Amino acid sequence: MPVANVRQRSVGAPAEQKIRRAIPREKPGSGVGRATSRLFDSGVIQFTLGPPIESQYSHLDPDVKRILKLASPPTLDNHVIDGVLGMLTSDIMQAMWPHVDPEVPGLMDGIIAAIPNALPKYGLSSDLLVAHALAQFSEECGAGTELVENLRYSAQGLMKTWPTRFDAAKAAAFAGDQQRIANEVYNGRMGNRIGSNDGFTYRGRGGSQVTGREAYEKLGQRVGLDLIGNPDLVNDPRHFLECATADFVMCGCLPFAANDDVNGVTFHLNGGFIGLSDRMAWLGKWKTSLNVRGGAEHGTLWVQQSMNKLGAEPPLDTDGTFGPLTAAAVKAFQQGHGLDVDGKIGPQTIAAIEQELGKG
Repeated sequence: MPVANVRQRSVGAPAEQKIRRAIPREKPGSGVGRATSRLFDSGVIQFTLGPPIESQYSHLDPDVKRILKLASPPTLDNHVIDGVLGMLTSDIMQAMWPHVDPEVPGLMDGIIAAIPNALPKYGLSSDLLVAHALAQFSEECGAGTELVENLRYSAQGLMKTWPTRFDAAKAAAFAGDQQRIANEVYNGRMGNRIGSNDGFTYRGRGGSQVTGREAYEKLGQRVGLDLIGNPDLVNDPRHFLECATADFVMCGCLPFAANDDVNGVTFHLNGGFIGLSDRMAWLGKWKTSLNVRGGAEHGTLWVQQSMNKLGAEPPLDTDGTFGPLTAAAVKAFQQGHGLDVDGKIGPQTIAAIEQELGKG
């Protein structure tokens, strides 16, 4: 069941209403009041305000300013109000995460159902941003197989992971006891109270492996759930994708994803670079599945520009998002040049496009 063509609010109705109410209040000529909307190739309607001068937005509601910044980082231009995602479908999701945790019935169905709303709601409005988020989630939770942090360390593992906290004797005493380990290494930081069970209660969960009482509290406020009283809601199929996506954005990952900077994304979500090579591998897989190339030589922008030069009808908007119109143009080109008609930009299609461009 494809989900790519379901139209949804991408920032949520309340936030959109705040934005729309704010626009008319601007003084004439301020730049903010000059609003236009445009339907891009991906099916996303972008609401473009005036020049990206932050001082023009200084008096706006904090939620509005945050959304405007996140929708198209690092400027305040081209803000997504409504729209759909380009290439992510249920088939792709299931192929990439084929063995989700059987102890959470309905997890995959919940993820698929949430895709049209949860991703664009938090500003993940292009396939590149989606690829970065899902690459991180894939590494953090083992592609849906490890939804709760496993702290069942051996004595050797404790000394290797936390060498300043565990000597041989202490490590032997704690080995295999997840609750004691969690409270030992997590309490006294991340909002976890010393002498409490917070370290274990608020250990890593979900697609982003949100960790620590403070992080659970902030995430709960953002998504409207009582995660302090019931932290397992993070893994509820109805909330799993939204919680992970909201946490991804709250950690400051979005601007780095927009710049195709996996190192920056990893650091902001993980707090370090643990598993960076695996995250990079996952990113490559997700980019391939979603048919995006980031800033690569033969990325989506190059394809769109090339299709236009070769007479694509209707002409494509060069927005760098591989959506239905771009796929259709590529398929038409492939069909006219005796290639496999799959809409994907493989080596043979690239070679054929370059050959045709060379004739001009």
